[in-house]
Amino acid sequence: MFKLIFDAILAYMQLMYLVAGGMCSGIGLLIVGYATYVRLHEHVYAAEVVGVHKDDEKQTMFWPVIAYVDEKGQRHEALANSGSSLIGGRTPGAKTMILADPTSPASPMLMRDWWFLVAIGAVIVAMGYPFIHVGLKNLRFDWTTLAMATAVCVYLSVRIFRFVHPILDARKSGDWRNAQLAYMRDKQQKRADLPLASDVEIATVKAQQTKWFISELPVLAVAGLALLIGGSIWLDRDLTFLSRSVAGEGRVIRNDVSPSSGSSSSYHAVVLFTDRIGRRIEFRDSVGTSPPWYATGDTVKVFYLPNDPGRSMIDRGVWNWLVALLTALGGAVLLAVSAHGYRLYRLRRSSMKSNGLEGTTVGA
Repeated sequence: MFKLIFDAILAYMQLMYLVAGGMCSGIGLLIVGYATYVRLHEHVYAAEVVGVHKDDEKQTMFWPVIAYVDEKGQRHEALANSGSSLIGGRTPGAKTMILADPTSPASPMLMRDWWFLVAIGAVIVAMGYPFIHVGLKNLRFDWTTLAMATAVCVYLSVRIFRFVHPILDARKSGDWRNAQLAYMRDKQQKRADLPLASDVEIATVKAQQTKWFISELPVLAVAGLALLIGGSIWLDRDLTFLSRSVAGEGRVIRNDVSPSSGSSSSYHAVVLFTDRIGRRIEFRDSVGTSPPWYATGDTVKVFYLPNDPGRSMIDRGVWNWLVALLTALGGAVLLAVSAHGYRLYRLRRSSMKSNGLEGTTVGA
């Protein structure tokens, strides 16, 4: 009886890994799919910001008014479909690239926001992968799992049906589409009714945010330099180890738990393998994950140094070196951002000095 209950709980946990990972990756795929649909069905135009609406209801948000000319030479002016608390790139006169529907140019999308949407979707997809991997890797195909999977599928099907059924009925009658269009028109109209930010307000906010950004440049530069150096050393160490190591086959004998400061703990696989001269080597993998990446009894490929088999690692394919490379690249990006920001700051100071405005403040 206890074994039956234990098997049912274990099957439920593995299925929940699959459900959680599937939902997370599914949401990410929907976001990426929507971005792909927008890119395929809307055209790219060179545009200019001609005004900024300001929303102070919750926090200060700026909604740019975009002007552009389509293929037929017709000029359009519309409120962008996304706002931001950062004014940079949204000030009147700023040049930008947008995506707009030629048949309905009322709600253009800034190209930078489209790229941000793609990045967010990709990150959410990646977040779901470990849960799907663990769920599939440890899922046992027996009658207990089948029964639990049937129960979970029935429950989810009922919940999805209750949610989707009214939408489908409304769509058949045309009410859903009409309600959606009315909602979008009302939302766009509310944004259009927001007050226009004055030149003084825009200049003041831009000066404040520029001052904050400049003050953070040293922090970005130091963080970028640390990540670049650390990632480069890490990458060099891993590549050197891989070039000198030999491959073997090991077995996970347990998972060591490392308590963390958060609500979850990380699990490190402990692997036992036999090297080329018959020595039995046991090592604890340096990479910890939550949930555990490997189950007890899993067979894994390992790399080890023939002269020092204690220095061993589980083979994770491209992930053996990709994390270190991404760390170094992240540091390089931060350094590039800080250098670019400092360059813009110097150009602005030089321009103010040539115009005799050095030492003045916006709005003074």
